[in-house]
This record gives sequence, C-alpha cells and structure tokens, in this order.
Amino acid sequence: MASALKQALKWAKNLPWNVTGPTSHPEYRDSLTNVKDYRAFSPATPSKKAIVPRSDPDHVFNITYFSRFPGRRKMFPASSSDKETSTDNLTNGSLVSAKASIDEPKDRSVKEKRLPSPSIYRLGYSVPLDDCPGDGYQK
Repeated sequence: MASALKQALKWAKNLPWNVTGPTSHPEYRDSLTNVKDYRAFSPATPSKKAIVPRSDPDHVFNITYFSRFPGRRKMFPASSSDKETSTDNLTNGSLVSAKASIDEPKDRSVKEKRLPSPSIYRLGYSVPLDDCPGDGYQK
C-alpha cells in the first residue's frame, strides 16, 4: 500500500508543462475508452458458437479460373496437324483438305490412339482453358 501511495505522489508531482505528447491535451482523459467498451468478452471464451456455413459437396460452386473466350477451344485444337493440304486435290477450283493416309487406321472399326513421336517433350492430355464439367459444380 505504501508503494502505491509513493507511485501516486510521484505521478502527481509532475508539472503540467513537463508532460508532453497526447497526454498533455485536456481532452485526453475523455478519449480513453473503457476496456469493456471495446472487448466485451475474452477471445478465448466466446459467449456464442461461431456459425460455419456448410453445404453438400454437390452444391459447392467451383470458383477456379475460366477463360472469358470460349471460342479459344476451337482456335487451338488438341492435337497438332491432323489434316494435310495438297494441291493435287482440287475440286471446282477450291483447295480440299484430305486426311493423310498415314493417319488413317487400316481397320476403320478400331480407332487406335495415335502416340506422339518420341522426343524430349512429353505431351499430356489436352484440357481447354474454359473446362468446367458439371457447369462449375463439383462433387
């Protein structure tokens, strides 16, 4: 108790012109807020449970990036050159594009998957930029 009294007297002996900063303003004491005004409860012990929105996975919208130009899929086809143009096949003055005979499978009922020629690059599956299966909803 005596030490608290000493501290109070030490604070009281400061002359007003020796106090600087925002504490020297007469309205400083009015601007101080009470602890109960800005912290109603301790963060460790909330009075209410947090409401966490939940939904079925079928109804969650996929917010990944989709391109704005859906025509881009048609501009850049998945495979490289599937068709070869030839000046030998002219019909009514127009150039006709014909499939290369190498690309045609011998048995038309069985379509084999054509593998790329071996190189240092490995081609992956072609997925368009605006690929959104299920209209953006994912499971």
